[in-house]
Amino acid sequence: MSDDRILKRLMGRRVCSSCGEIFNVTAKKPQKDGVCDFCSGALYVRKDDKEETIKERLKVFHIQTEPLQRYYSLKGKFYTVDGEKDLDEVSDMLFKVVEGRND
Repeated sequence: MSDDRILKRLMGRRVCSSCGEIFNVTAKKPQKDGVCDFCSGALYVRKDDKEETIKERLKVFHIQTEPLQRYYSLKGKFYTVDGEKDLDEVSDMLFKVVEGRND
């Protein structure tokens, strides 16, 4: 997934201040802007979902994690799952990897 896509997705996350339910302004919108569908609590943006923080996290990822991906890929121990697919598809792919299934 591109950095721009990650940035957009994370910056769109909203969390209920009362019950902790998670929404997203593009993927899982609340029925009423800024208000939780379940408990009517106020929705807020977490500190780690602010643009500057996300960009710093991505920078660290590129420096520290990408080399590990290459290392484990060469050893045949790295698996990629397309997180942009439907939630059920992503869940199924993750279970296949964890359970070692090839179906």
